[in-house]
Amino acid sequence: MLGKVTGILLVGTALALCGCQSRIDVRGKTIDPKVLAQLKPGVSTQMDVMRLAGSPSSTLAFDEKVWVYAAKRTETTAFFEPKVLETSLITIKFSESGMIEEIAHTDQEGHDLEPVKRATKTAMGEASWPKQIFSNFGRQRKKKD
Repeated sequence: MLGKVTGILLVGTALALCGCQSRIDVRGKTIDPKVLAQLKPGVSTQMDVMRLAGSPSSTLAFDEKVWVYAAKRTETTAFFEPKVLETSLITIKFSESGMIEEIAHTDQEGHDLEPVKRATKTAMGEASWPKQIFSNFGRQRKKKD
């Protein structure tokens, strides 16, 4: 009987420890350093970048001649906050003719954007919901001629 209880406790402990194993997540897209070394400003074109590195994570909204490859690798253990292991930001700027003008590669700590917590005031202000609903009854709209 004691051996059976010990076996159940060992199996339970092993299962609990397996649940605490960390998980690695990779988000975004980056370029392999070997591929990045093949891309040369003034020599390589947009088609070369597309063929070797694939499509970018995004392009700049105001300038589609700038391609962005961004990635973040995180480690999460159980219910704890994810820990950022590595971030990568590669921007490639192209000329009007489609040649690479500039390649910028940055490895640095990433920062998550905090949403703004303020709220926009409404025309009704702080009126209660019944007042907001029933305040329009009885009003007449002026007709335009």
